[in-house]
Amino acid sequence: MATMYSRRWFFIALVAACSGGDAAPVDGPTDTSTAPIDGDDCIDCDRDLPACTGLGSGLRPITALRLLDATGTAGRTLRAQITLAVDRCDRPAIPSVAIDLATHTVTIRGSTFVAAMPCGAAPPLVRTVGFTLEAGTWTVAAAGTALAERLVVGPAPARPCLGGAGTGPCALDCDCAAGEQCLGGTGLAGPFTACARSCELDRDCGGVGRCVSADDGLDLTCDQRPECDATQACPDGYACAAGACTPSFTLSSTTRHACSCDADCGAPLRCIADDGGGGARCELPCPTTGGWCQGAHVCGPATADLSGLAHVDSVCGFLGD
Repeated sequence: MATMYSRRWFFIALVAACSGGDAAPVDGPTDTSTAPIDGDDCIDCDRDLPACTGLGSGLRPITALRLLDATGTAGRTLRAQITLAVDRCDRPAIPSVAIDLATHTVTIRGSTFVAAMPCGAAPPLVRTVGFTLEAGTWTVAAAGTALAERLVVGPAPARPCLGGAGTGPCALDCDCAAGEQCLGGTGLAGPFTACARSCELDRDCGGVGRCVSADDGLDLTCDQRPECDATQACPDGYACAAGACTPSFTLSSTTRHACSCDADCGAPLRCIADDGGGGARCELPCPTTGGWCQGAHVCGPATADLSGLAHVDSVCGFLGD
């Protein structure tokens, strides 16, 4: 689920877009308490902003780290969560993980897109990242902090992959059907594994489910309910079609143009500044690796954008014809 980016590193993701307008929050009212924010709740939060604002990339302090898997197995997706101290106008960016095979260290960094003008402190932001590791004893660490957890990863089973044909607990991601991972959870009977699609936000489910957590099951996996309906709105810039949120904006060299502030961009694109001070461009920032992009575009690093327009990671880049 996580993507490795040398620069920011993610994002994992999910505070106010701060684009203004009248769109309702995706999953209900904005949480104004000090409790951690659920990503979908704040993907479209409306804020009173100056007439001209924009975004740049930045690191936010990590205040907590926890493993969703106390132990693991090579070949199976393992997950961790970080908690970030954020501004309420930060925009989530794709999470990333740096894996050092020599030292058996997994390092997670806390990046967001940062508003040009601060909006004030927000409730903490909880992000989830996934990774697969070789067998051994690992340290999972939060960059820039002393926070670290020990994770023991056992060897993969010496058997062929089940390829979605298994009926019992899984041990490898390749035991599962396409698009699913072998994830760990804790139920009434204790720890277990099951095939499911890991997610942070509803869009990560590809329009065929919502991202949910079960009290006695798996955290943050896709269920089978429609992504959108009369009671569940889509994010700003997306329309509900046959129970799935589809982009209602256009990404092209015409819409992804140079800008000086958000007012220069067509919603939901944002004016995002170059990390190196080389100007700004209207882009669609990606909170996760889900289906946020329109047409032949996909969320990823700037180097993957074949149009050459992207100058920051975690935006929709052109895949080519």
